[in-house]
This record gives sequence, structure tokens and C-alpha cells, in this order.
Amino acid sequence: MTRSTHKFLQDRIILIGLPITDVLADDFEDALSQVRATGSDPITLCVNSPGGAGRASERIMQLIEASDLEIRTCCLGRASGSAAHIVALGSHRSAVADSLISFEDFQGGTSAEPAEIAKLRKACIDRTSRALGVSVATVAQWMSEERSFSGRDLLEAKSVHSIL
Repeated sequence: MTRSTHKFLQDRIILIGLPITDVLADDFEDALSQVRATGSDPITLCVNSPGGAGRASERIMQLIEASDLEIRTCCLGRASGSAAHIVALGSHRSAVADSLISFEDFQGGTSAEPAEIAKLRKACIDRTSRALGVSVATVAQWMSEERSFSGRDLLEAKSVHSIL
């Protein structure tokens, strides 16, 4: 662990700043465990990611949902594909005003079967729909259109709570 990573974890901040892979999901789980061990205050999950593998993203989303800690999310620059859905899961969502949140379709991973991808996609749509308080059809449409929003757009739509 680098010195800066250690400082972020001490401040209860977890960063996702790379494409989402199985390795990143492992790192997220480790970081979540480390922060959980230091207390029960909320965690801030900062995201600047192009998204990534559906399986790894699903694992991160399951960890967020299963956490006994409040997890707040923040888009620092870009959250595309599955990363946009991760941002949507925060109990308090924030974004940089000019950040770009893109609800793009994503893949299950290098060996995922079409049925598995469809299952992951449905779970992702359902979670985002519940988290943002919009219909399943709306989220599915955003994904099929690869719809992008700025932080300001999402604030106006009440899908984020604050702008940084």
C-alpha cells in the first residue's frame, strides 16, 4: 500500500480510478475491510473510471449493498458503463459539475456467456432504478442510448445530491 493510499483509507476514502477488473474488485474488498475495521463512520467512494467487466462490477455493487456502513459516492471526472451504476448506489451522491456520467452497456468479462451478461445487465438496471428512483425502463433506455449526463444535469434531475 502506498503512503497516499494509506492516507485516503485513514480518511475513510476509497478510490476507483482504473478500469474495473477482478483485481480492482479484490482491492476494493480489501480497502472496504480495512476501513470497516477502523470504525463505523461513513465511507466516501470516489470514482473516475471508464467502467469495466460486469462480473467485477457486480461484485463491487454487492459489497456496497451488503455493507453495514454508509457508503457515499462521488464522480470525480468520469464514470462510464458499470462505474456509473456504482456511483448511483451511494447513499449520498455527488459529482464534479463538469464530470461525465455515462450509462453505457457493459460486458460480462472475457468468458461471459450471453445469458450471464443479460443477468448482470438486469441486476444492474434494477439496482440503479431503485437507487435513483427512476423506472427500470428509463435506466434500460439510458443504457441502450449510451446516455451521458454532466454532474450539473444529474443535480437538476435530482440523481445526485450535490455538486463539488
